[in-house]
Amino acid sequence: MGCYIKGFFILLVIGLIVKYPIPFIVMVVALIYFIFKPEKKSVIEEKEIKETYKIPEETFKLHIIDFKYGNEVIANRDFQVWLDGKELCFFGNVSPENLKIKQYIKIKIPTKNINFFTRIGDIYTKGKDREVVDNRETVMEVIDDKNEITYLRFDSDAYEIFVTLVINKEKSLVSLRKTTSGQCK
Repeated sequence: MGCYIKGFFILLVIGLIVKYPIPFIVMVVALIYFIFKPEKKSVIEEKEIKETYKIPEETFKLHIIDFKYGNEVIANRDFQVWLDGKELCFFGNVSPENLKIKQYIKIKIPTKNINFFTRIGDIYTKGKDREVVDNRETVMEVIDDKNEITYLRFDSDAYEIFVTLVINKEKSLVSLRKTTSGQCK
């Protein structure tokens, strides 16, 4: 019986399309327009932002927990990060979530100002399903433009990103270099 209802419905739709083709064409065009227009607009907007702020195609996405560098204070935001020569660049939207107008910011930290980065905290499993609980965060010690030491805090995943971008600043490698410098010549 279900097949008869589906068949009847299909015949009814075909009959309406044949009898009233113009409303059907208008509906299809409107549907296509509203489905694809917002996507096209956002793609164009994203391209303009990348050109304006000189953002490369290949970047990493990380979550900032607490970030105070120079005059910039950022908390609980997703940012893009990449290495541009000898500068670690951060880019993201710093305006409140509910505002339609977006305020973007690009921060550059010279790699020579990065003392080290490391990951701190606990990771463990719980329950019989062995669910992984990751309470770690990535911490980066930097010297700001006032020659003061400050600590930037990121989510745990940022550690792997920094290993990719600035592995020579990983804390255990920095410590190893300091303890072995001058011993082998």
